[in-house]
Amino acid sequence: MNGIVMTMKNTIYPLLGAAALVVSCWPAPAATPATNDLQQLISEVSTYHSGQSLESLRQLEATVRAALHDPALRASVEAGLVELLSPEASYEARSFAAKQLAFIGSEKALPAMGELLKDPQTVGLACLALTTYPPGKADSLLRQALANARGAARVQILNTLGNRRDARSTRLFKKAAADADPAVFEAGAAALGKLGTRRAWSTLEPLRRKARGAANQTLLEAMLVCADRLAASDPKSAVRAYTSLMAPHEPRFARQAALAAWLRLEPDAAGKRISAILAGSDRDLKPVAIAAVATLPSPQASTQFGGAFGTLEDAEKVWLIESLATRADAGAKAAIAGQLAATNLDVRIAAIGALGDIGGADTVAILGRRLSETQEADELKAIENALIAMGGGRETDQAVQAFFPSVSGASRALLLSVLARRQGSGANAVLLQEMRSAEAAVSRAAFRALARTGTEQEVPALLAALEAQLASPVRLEAETATAQVLTRLTDRAAACGKVREALEKAKASEVQSSLLGLLPVCGDSASLDLAKKAAANPDPAIRDAAVRALSEWPNLEAWDPLFAAYRDSTEPALRVALLRGLVRLAAEEHAKPAVADRYRALTDQAKGDGELKLILGSLGGAGHPETLQLALAFLSREGVRAEAEVAVRKIAEAIKPKHPEAARDALAKLPPKT
Repeated sequence: MNGIVMTMKNTIYPLLGAAALVVSCWPAPAATPATNDLQQLISEVSTYHSGQSLESLRQLEATVRAALHDPALRASVEAGLVELLSPEASYEARSFAAKQLAFIGSEKALPAMGELLKDPQTVGLACLALTTYPPGKADSLLRQALANARGAARVQILNTLGNRRDARSTRLFKKAAADADPAVFEAGAAALGKLGTRRAWSTLEPLRRKARGAANQTLLEAMLVCADRLAASDPKSAVRAYTSLMAPHEPRFARQAALAAWLRLEPDAAGKRISAILAGSDRDLKPVAIAAVATLPSPQASTQFGGAFGTLEDAEKVWLIESLATRADAGAKAAIAGQLAATNLDVRIAAIGALGDIGGADTVAILGRRLSETQEADELKAIENALIAMGGGRETDQAVQAFFPSVSGASRALLLSVLARRQGSGANAVLLQEMRSAEAAVSRAAFRALARTGTEQEVPALLAALEAQLASPVRLEAETATAQVLTRLTDRAAACGKVREALEKAKASEVQSSLLGLLPVCGDSASLDLAKKAAANPDPAIRDAAVRALSEWPNLEAWDPLFAAYRDSTEPALRVALLRGLVRLAAEEHAKPAVADRYRALTDQAKGDGELKLILGSLGGAGHPETLQLALAFLSREGVRAEAEVAVRKIAEAIKPKHPEAARDALAKLPPKT
């Protein structure tokens, strides 16, 4: 019995529930319970109801565990469990006993099981226990019970017999599959499918020919199951079954399932069948045939089916590329590479992605050539992603770098991005070289990459680049790259010292402007002194760059010179930039009541409603009675009333816990919320 239990455990697990699943794994206990203790335990379990203590069930479960290793105890335990199946026991006790008998039960328990099968309330318990019994008497018991069962009980018994694959029940299943009750019909059809015999198949075929609608579908699904079961025991019959299910008049899902199973069953003949399908016009079967190419055992399959692209539609070509990529051999690579010249963009992108997945150093040149041939943005992005993801490590990196001399412009720029993404800071030597390129696109790409990969070692070279003659777009990339590298440094002191040295030596206004833009990243006193000095420079370009640097300063040390520049400036765009910097700095003081003085100074110097709106938008975050009074003063100004109302409401809500009267009075001056 133990052997049967273990071999059938995969079948019974879905039925037994968590409490019973662990029984087959139980170790032998240290002691065997006494007989009188067992009787007492059976008595206690017999009255168990949901919600009561589980202790008695746990003890009996442990006793069952012990009985698995003790033949003498086994008979006593089984007798006790059979006793629990009687109507006098609670339903919970009977359910528990049935689960345990599924492991430990023998023919001695069958009479009690037969009684359970007669009662619609307990038929499920018997079916559960009988699931693991060996073929023979248990099946006979179920067949006898089926004769008198009705409704749900009949369905349960049919399902159990079907799961047990009782061939002697074929006639009963056939009768059930013609029943007017839909549930009984479905159970009978499913049971025939589970049998997986030639007789079951020959029974299902005529039933289905007569069936219509949902019934036809149910029988078809049963036939698919039956064919799959036949494949394990009678391959020739299974092939005939699958062939019939692949007939053109059958539903698409059935035809595809049958073909997939047939190809698995006949791997040696699969290649020939796939070739015939791909050369034909059967759209239902082509997806399955193409997918099966991935698993064909023939080493020549990739080369063979690489020549099939000419017979396929574009979507089918994409599927075949995916199948060949799964094979990932030399023939697959060659066939996929051939699709880089396809007229359809989706096909080309699929080929590019596949080469990125399975390619290496030897594939770089293939994608590189395509890089020079296309202007499609999506295709270029696909090539970039493929080269970044491609395996091969350093060999592939070297192949990418070796391809530089053969490309220029946007293609060369893309390869720089690839190299930087693959190597990180390991690509910096190449990037430093390429940032001096005469081609603006290449130089900009190098600076963009250095913005991500640059380290302290690259700072001198970046500063030197800023001192050179650079086109405006390139200079902007160089400034951004240098600033981002500086931002990432944990110790910026030395690098910032180099920035200041370069600034003091610089003569050209554009160079000074670039270097001034880096000073806020440094943010120290020495850098602030240089920014203040430059803000008084007679050269408008330098002065403007210095003022903008002050507007981006990271701390309040820049407040005074920044405020002075704001106060004296007459250029609208510059005033807004300066004001944004001042508002940002003021926001750092929101926790202090004195911040009201800073906002008051700003409102006094504001020109027009636009600047006031910017100030009031920030003022609402400063929760103090002083800032509340400042906001209230602007409720009477038509152009900024809405912003003032928002600020008053936010400040009043913030100070309400400590200043309830001031908050209440302020809110009373606002219109009610709509």
